Amino acid sequence: MRRYISLAFVFAVCGWVVGTVGSPVVAQNAPPKMTVMVPMRDGVHLATDIRLPAGNGPWPVALVRTP
Repeated sequence: MRRYISLAFVFAVCGWVVGTVGSPVVAQNAPPKMTVMVPMRDGVHLATDIRLPAGNGPWPVALVRTP
């Protein structure tokens, strides 16, 4: 029971912090976004947003998936 109270407190603090920070602001020089429909094996097409920075070089990859 003590663990659940501790978790509830942590979630409440996190919610308060997120509420006070506000929504993130997109930088003015953010790379342009390109949306591509990628076909999956089962025939479903998933919308994929691709952002490529300007310039040359190997760039790191950030993959974010949401349901």
